[in-house]
Amino acid sequence: AAVAGGHLLWGGVEIARIDRESASDAARSIAVVQPNVDLALKWEEAYREPIFSQMERYIALAAHGGASLVVFPETAAPVSFKISPEYLARLQLASRGSGVDVLTGYVDHSHDGKEWRSHNAALLVARSGRLAGNYHKVNLLPFGEKMPWSQYVPALSKLEFGQANFIAGTEQTIFESSAGRFGVLICYEAAFADYTRRYVLSGADFLVNITNDGWFGPGPGPRQHAEMAILRAVENRVTLARAAYTGVSMIVDPAGRVSDRVELFTEGMILGAPRRAASPSFYSKHGDAVFFIMALASIVLAGALARRAESGATAV
Repeated sequence: AAVAGGHLLWGGVEIARIDRESASDAARSIAVVQPNVDLALKWEEAYREPIFSQMERYIALAAHGGASLVVFPETAAPVSFKISPEYLARLQLASRGSGVDVLTGYVDHSHDGKEWRSHNAALLVARSGRLAGNYHKVNLLPFGEKMPWSQYVPALSKLEFGQANFIAGTEQTIFESSAGRFGVLICYEAAFADYTRRYVLSGADFLVNITNDGWFGPGPGPRQHAEMAILRAVENRVTLARAAYTGVSMIVDPAGRVSDRVELFTEGMILGAPRRAASPSFYSKHGDAVFFIMALASIVLAGALARRAESGATAV
Protein backbone atom coordinates (compact mmCIF):
# COMPACT_ATOMS: atom_id res chain seq x y z
CA ALA A 1 0.00 0.00 0.00
CA ALA A 2 2.85 2.38 0.84
CA VAL A 3 4.63 1.67 -2.45
CA ALA A 4 1.45 2.07 -4.54
CA GLY A 5 0.40 5.18 -2.62
CA GLY A 6 3.88 6.66 -2.95
CA HIS A 7 3.80 6.22 -6.72
CA LEU A 8 0.39 7.91 -6.99
CA LEU A 9 1.44 10.78 -4.75
CA TRP A 10 4.73 11.34 -6.58
CA GLY A 11 2.96 11.13 -9.95
CA GLY A 12 0.43 13.77 -8.93
CA VAL A 13 3.15 16.12 -7.69
CA GLU A 14 5.23 15.62 -10.86
CA ILE A 15 2.29 16.24 -13.20
CA ALA A 16 1.41 19.41 -11.27
CA ARG A 17 5.04 20.57 -11.67
CA ILE A 18 4.98 19.88 -15.41
CA ASP A 19 1.73 21.82 -15.83
CA ARG A 20 3.14 24.70 -13.79
CA GLU A 21 6.45 24.93 -15.63
CA SER A 22 5.61 24.05 -19.24
CA ALA A 23 3.41 26.71 -20.79
CA SER A 24 2.44 26.21 -24.43
CA ASP A 25 2.98 28.86 -27.08
CA ALA A 26 0.23 29.01 -29.71
CA ALA A 27 2.62 30.81 -32.06
CA ARG A 28 4.62 27.56 -32.27
CA SER A 29 1.65 25.33 -33.09
CA ILE A 30 2.19 21.98 -34.85
CA ALA A 31 -0.25 20.47 -37.36
CA VAL A 32 -0.24 16.67 -37.64
CA VAL A 33 -1.77 15.25 -40.84
CA GLN A 34 -3.17 11.74 -41.33
CA PRO A 35 -3.67 11.21 -45.12
CA ASN A 36 -5.31 7.74 -44.90
CA VAL A 37 -4.63 6.86 -48.54
CA ASP A 38 -5.16 3.23 -49.53
CA LEU A 39 -1.74 1.54 -49.33
CA ALA A 40 -2.58 -0.59 -52.34
CA LEU A 41 -2.77 2.61 -54.41
CA LYS A 42 -0.22 4.84 -52.69
CA TRP A 43 2.78 3.84 -54.81
CA GLU A 44 0.93 3.85 -58.13
CA GLU A 45 2.25 6.59 -60.41
CA ALA A 46 -1.30 7.60 -61.31
CA TYR A 47 -1.99 8.53 -57.68
CA ARG A 48 0.96 10.91 -57.25
CA GLU A 49 -1.06 13.90 -58.40
CA PRO A 50 -3.97 13.43 -55.94
CA ILE A 51 -1.53 12.62 -53.10
CA PHE A 52 0.47 15.83 -53.60
CA SER A 53 -2.71 17.83 -54.12
CA GLN A 54 -3.90 16.51 -50.75
CA MET A 55 -0.59 17.54 -49.13
CA GLU A 56 -0.85 21.04 -50.62
CA ARG A 57 -4.41 21.34 -49.34
CA TYR A 58 -3.44 20.40 -45.79
CA ILE A 59 -0.45 22.76 -45.82
CA ALA A 60 -2.85 25.61 -46.62
CA LEU A 61 -5.35 24.44 -43.98
CA ALA A 62 -2.62 24.18 -41.35
CA ALA A 63 -1.40 27.70 -42.10
CA HIS A 64 -4.98 28.97 -41.86
CA GLY A 65 -5.25 27.27 -38.46
CA GLY A 66 -2.16 29.08 -37.19
CA ALA A 67 0.37 26.24 -37.43
CA SER A 68 4.05 27.02 -37.90
CA LEU A 69 5.04 23.38 -38.65
CA VAL A 70 3.10 20.74 -40.63
CA VAL A 71 4.03 17.09 -40.09
CA PHE A 72 3.23 14.39 -42.66
CA PRO A 73 3.79 10.65 -41.95
CA GLU A 74 6.46 8.16 -42.98
CA THR A 75 6.75 7.96 -46.82
CA ALA A 76 3.85 10.39 -47.16
CA ALA A 77 5.56 11.61 -50.33
CA PRO A 78 5.67 8.37 -52.39
CA VAL A 79 8.61 9.46 -54.57
CA SER A 80 12.34 10.05 -54.44
CA PHE A 81 12.90 13.80 -54.66
CA LYS A 82 16.30 13.22 -56.29
CA ILE A 83 14.65 11.26 -59.09
CA SER A 84 11.44 13.36 -59.26
CA PRO A 85 12.49 16.89 -58.19
CA GLU A 86 9.32 18.42 -59.58
CA TYR A 87 7.38 17.08 -56.58
CA LEU A 88 9.85 18.59 -54.13
CA ALA A 89 9.42 21.90 -55.96
CA ARG A 90 5.68 21.66 -55.34
CA LEU A 91 6.19 21.24 -51.59
CA GLN A 92 8.68 24.10 -51.52
CA LEU A 93 6.19 26.34 -53.34
CA ALA A 94 3.36 25.32 -50.98
CA SER A 95 5.53 25.88 -47.92
CA ARG A 96 6.69 29.30 -49.11
CA GLY A 97 3.20 30.32 -50.20
CA SER A 98 1.60 29.37 -46.88
CA GLY A 99 4.48 30.53 -44.67
CA VAL A 100 4.85 27.24 -42.74
CA ASP A 101 7.59 24.66 -42.29
CA VAL A 102 6.80 21.21 -43.72
CA LEU A 103 8.19 17.87 -42.53
CA THR A 104 7.46 14.81 -44.63
CA GLY A 105 8.62 11.23 -44.84
CA TYR A 106 9.89 10.00 -48.22
CA VAL A 107 12.32 7.54 -49.80
CA ASP A 108 15.71 9.18 -50.29
CA HIS A 109 18.48 7.88 -52.53
CA SER A 110 22.25 8.13 -52.50
CA HIS A 111 24.83 6.84 -54.98
CA ASP A 112 27.88 4.92 -53.81
CA GLY A 113 29.63 5.06 -57.18
CA LYS A 114 28.19 1.74 -58.32
CA GLU A 115 24.46 1.79 -57.61
CA TRP A 116 21.66 3.78 -56.06
CA ARG A 117 20.97 3.10 -52.36
CA SER A 118 17.56 3.66 -50.75
CA HIS A 119 16.95 5.31 -47.37
CA ASN A 120 13.78 5.66 -45.29
CA ALA A 121 14.01 9.39 -44.73
CA ALA A 122 12.44 12.57 -43.35
CA LEU A 123 12.90 16.00 -44.95
CA LEU A 124 12.18 19.46 -43.52
CA VAL A 125 11.25 22.27 -45.91
CA ALA A 126 11.48 25.69 -44.25
CA ARG A 127 8.84 28.35 -44.76
CA SER A 128 11.29 30.16 -47.03
CA GLY A 129 11.25 27.13 -49.33
CA ARG A 130 14.83 26.08 -48.57
CA LEU A 131 15.73 22.53 -47.51
CA ALA A 132 16.34 22.85 -43.76
CA GLY A 133 17.25 19.30 -42.74
CA ASN A 134 17.26 15.63 -43.68
CA TYR A 135 17.30 12.42 -41.62
CA HIS A 136 17.92 8.82 -42.67
CA LYS A 137 16.34 6.23 -40.41
CA VAL A 138 19.05 4.60 -38.27
CA ASN A 139 17.15 1.68 -36.70
CA LEU A 140 15.72 -0.32 -39.60
CA LEU A 141 12.98 -2.89 -39.03
CA PRO A 142 14.47 -6.41 -39.34
CA PHE A 143 12.91 -8.45 -42.18
CA GLY A 144 10.78 -5.42 -43.12
CA GLU A 145 13.31 -2.79 -44.13
CA LYS A 146 16.49 -4.87 -44.24
CA MET A 147 17.72 -8.40 -43.92
CA PRO A 148 19.56 -8.77 -40.58
CA TRP A 149 23.38 -8.91 -40.85
CA SER A 150 23.25 -8.12 -44.58
CA GLN A 151 25.78 -5.35 -43.98
CA TYR A 152 28.25 -8.07 -42.99
CA VAL A 153 27.12 -10.79 -45.42
CA PRO A 154 26.06 -9.03 -48.67
CA ALA A 155 24.59 -12.23 -50.08
CA LEU A 156 21.78 -11.99 -47.51
CA SER A 157 20.46 -8.84 -49.20
CA LYS A 158 19.80 -10.97 -52.31
CA LEU A 159 17.21 -13.03 -50.45
CA GLU A 160 13.67 -11.91 -51.22
CA PHE A 161 10.98 -12.24 -48.56
CA GLY A 162 9.10 -9.12 -49.58
CA GLN A 163 11.32 -6.82 -47.50
CA ALA A 164 12.79 -3.52 -48.60
CA ASN A 165 16.56 -3.24 -48.68
CA PHE A 166 17.14 0.17 -47.13
CA ILE A 167 20.52 1.47 -46.04
CA ALA A 168 20.60 2.64 -42.42
CA GLY A 169 21.49 6.20 -41.52
CA THR A 170 24.50 6.86 -39.32
CA GLU A 171 23.51 9.80 -37.13
CA GLN A 172 20.60 11.51 -35.44
CA THR A 173 19.42 14.88 -36.75
CA ILE A 174 18.11 17.80 -34.73
CA PHE A 175 15.77 19.81 -36.96
CA GLU A 176 15.49 23.58 -36.49
CA SER A 177 11.94 24.74 -37.20
CA SER A 178 9.66 27.69 -36.50
CA ALA A 179 7.99 25.54 -33.82
CA GLY A 180 11.31 24.76 -32.10
CA ARG A 181 14.04 22.13 -32.25
CA PHE A 182 12.93 18.51 -32.64
CA GLY A 183 14.16 14.99 -33.33
CA VAL A 184 12.40 12.53 -35.65
CA LEU A 185 11.63 8.91 -34.81
CA ILE A 186 10.62 6.97 -37.92
CA CYS A 187 8.18 4.12 -37.31
CA TYR A 188 9.37 1.68 -34.66
CA GLU A 189 12.28 3.89 -33.61
CA ALA A 190 9.76 5.20 -31.06
CA ALA A 191 10.25 1.89 -29.22
CA PHE A 192 13.90 2.77 -28.47
CA ALA A 193 13.96 4.67 -25.19
CA ASP A 194 17.70 5.39 -25.02
CA TYR A 195 17.84 6.45 -28.67
CA THR A 196 14.98 8.89 -28.00
CA ARG A 197 16.54 10.41 -24.87
CA ARG A 198 19.68 11.24 -26.84
CA TYR A 199 17.58 13.61 -28.94
CA VAL A 200 16.46 15.42 -25.79
CA LEU A 201 20.00 15.54 -24.40
CA SER A 202 21.09 17.04 -27.73
CA GLY A 203 18.65 19.91 -27.29
CA ALA A 204 15.36 18.78 -28.86
CA ASP A 205 12.39 20.80 -27.55
CA PHE A 206 9.92 18.15 -28.64
CA LEU A 207 9.75 14.81 -30.48
CA VAL A 208 8.12 13.84 -33.77
CA ASN A 209 7.18 10.25 -34.60
CA ILE A 210 6.22 9.57 -38.24
CA THR A 211 5.00 6.11 -39.14
CA ASN A 212 3.04 4.00 -41.61
CA ASP A 213 1.09 1.35 -39.69
CA GLY A 214 -1.44 0.57 -42.40
CA TRP A 215 0.08 -2.85 -43.03
CA PHE A 216 -1.02 -3.86 -39.50
CA GLY A 217 -4.63 -3.76 -40.64
CA PRO A 218 -7.52 -3.09 -38.22
CA GLY A 219 -6.12 -5.23 -35.38
CA PRO A 220 -4.54 -4.08 -32.12
CA GLY A 221 -1.09 -3.51 -33.68
CA PRO A 222 -1.47 0.19 -34.59
CA ARG A 223 -2.86 1.06 -31.16
CA GLN A 224 -0.12 -0.86 -29.34
CA HIS A 225 2.51 0.88 -31.45
CA ALA A 226 0.99 4.26 -30.55
CA GLU A 227 0.96 3.40 -26.84
CA MET A 228 4.73 2.75 -26.99
CA ALA A 229 5.29 6.25 -28.38
CA ILE A 230 3.44 7.81 -25.43
CA LEU A 231 6.12 6.48 -23.07
CA ARG A 232 8.82 8.47 -24.90
CA ALA A 233 7.02 11.71 -24.02
CA VAL A 234 6.62 10.69 -20.38
CA GLU A 235 10.23 9.56 -19.96
CA ASN A 236 11.63 12.84 -21.25
CA ARG A 237 8.91 15.30 -20.16
CA VAL A 238 8.45 16.68 -23.69
CA THR A 239 5.61 16.87 -26.20
CA LEU A 240 5.47 14.14 -28.85
CA ALA A 241 3.64 14.71 -32.15
CA ARG A 242 2.81 11.46 -33.96
CA ALA A 243 1.77 11.38 -37.62
CA ALA A 244 0.61 7.93 -38.77
CA TYR A 245 -0.39 7.31 -42.39
CA THR A 246 -3.61 5.49 -41.54
CA GLY A 247 -3.63 6.04 -37.76
CA VAL A 248 -3.27 6.44 -34.87
CA SER A 249 -2.06 10.07 -35.11
CA MET A 250 -1.93 12.11 -31.92
CA ILE A 251 -0.32 14.86 -29.87
CA VAL A 252 0.97 13.79 -26.44
CA ASP A 253 1.88 16.26 -23.70
CA PRO A 254 4.92 15.91 -21.37
CA ALA A 255 2.83 14.04 -18.80
CA GLY A 256 1.70 11.42 -21.32
CA ARG A 257 -1.81 12.80 -21.82
CA VAL A 258 -3.16 12.60 -25.37
CA SER A 259 -4.54 16.05 -26.09
CA ASP A 260 -5.96 15.14 -29.51
CA ARG A 261 -5.92 12.22 -31.93
CA VAL A 262 -7.13 10.94 -35.30
CA GLU A 263 -8.41 7.38 -35.10
CA LEU A 264 -7.65 4.47 -37.41
CA PHE A 265 -8.49 4.69 -41.12
CA THR A 266 -9.72 8.27 -40.88
CA GLU A 267 -8.40 11.24 -42.82
CA GLY A 268 -7.79 14.35 -40.76
CA MET A 269 -5.56 16.92 -39.10
CA ILE A 270 -4.97 17.96 -35.49
CA LEU A 271 -3.12 20.91 -33.99
CA GLY A 272 -1.23 21.43 -30.76
CA ALA A 273 1.60 23.50 -29.28
CA PRO A 274 4.78 21.81 -28.00
CA ARG A 275 5.70 21.96 -24.32
CA ARG A 276 8.52 20.62 -22.20
CA ALA A 277 9.31 20.62 -18.48
CA ALA A 278 11.77 23.28 -17.31
CA SER A 279 14.25 20.67 -16.08
CA PRO A 280 15.12 17.28 -17.62
CA SER A 281 13.72 14.13 -16.10
CA PHE A 282 15.84 11.63 -14.19
CA TYR A 283 15.59 9.27 -17.15
CA SER A 284 16.72 11.93 -19.62
CA LYS A 285 19.80 12.60 -17.50
CA HIS A 286 20.68 9.08 -16.39
CA GLY A 287 18.97 6.69 -18.79
CA ASP A 288 18.65 3.08 -17.64
CA ALA A 289 20.59 3.73 -14.43
CA VAL A 290 17.29 3.48 -12.53
CA PHE A 291 16.83 -0.06 -13.89
CA PHE A 292 20.28 -1.14 -12.74
CA ILE A 293 19.73 0.47 -9.32
CA MET A 294 16.44 -1.40 -8.89
CA ALA A 295 17.98 -4.66 -10.13
CA LEU A 296 20.86 -4.31 -7.67
CA ALA A 297 18.47 -3.48 -4.83
CA SER A 298 16.39 -6.56 -5.72
CA ILE A 299 19.49 -8.80 -5.66
CA VAL A 300 20.63 -7.38 -2.29
CA LEU A 301 17.14 -7.77 -0.84
CA ALA A 302 16.82 -11.33 -2.14
CA GLY A 303 20.22 -12.19 -0.65
CA ALA A 304 19.27 -10.68 2.71
CA LEU A 305 15.99 -12.61 2.77
CA ALA A 306 17.77 -15.83 1.81
CA ARG A 307 20.30 -15.39 4.64
CA ARG A 308 17.52 -14.64 7.07
CA ALA A 309 15.63 -17.75 6.01
CA GLU A 310 18.78 -19.82 6.34
CA SER A 311 19.48 -18.43 9.81
CA GLY A 312 15.90 -19.22 10.85
CA ALA A 313 16.21 -22.78 9.57
CA THR A 314 19.53 -23.27 11.40
CA ALA A 315 18.08 -21.95 14.67
CA VAL A 316 15.20 -24.39 14.44
